[in-house]
Amino acid sequence: YDADELKKAMTKCKKDDTFIVKPTAGAQGKGIILARKWKDVETTVQRAKSSQENNNKATIEYVVQRYITYPLLLEGLKFDMRLYVVVTSIVPMRAYLFKEGL
Repeated sequence: YDADELKKAMTKCKKDDTFIVKPTAGAQGKGIILARKWKDVETTVQRAKSSQENNNKATIEYVVQRYITYPLLLEGLKFDMRLYVVVTSIVPMRAYLFKEGL
């Protein structure tokens, strides 16, 4: 659980830095929070923490990233690139790239 590290990162960041908080079980932008201060996400963190401690409820988890103000765009649209790789050996390194992910 990385709430303490997140709090440190948010207090050390520049005043105009923005963080995006996304629920791992969400889709289509539902539940996303934009935050500049720890106080903006503190309630969300407490809710996630209590869901992990309560065995009767489903666990609520979030991914937090620094928001990129001017992202790289393709023809004016944001995009993501996914590569699917299976690593079968470390020494010697052997990895297989699934071509449909390209």
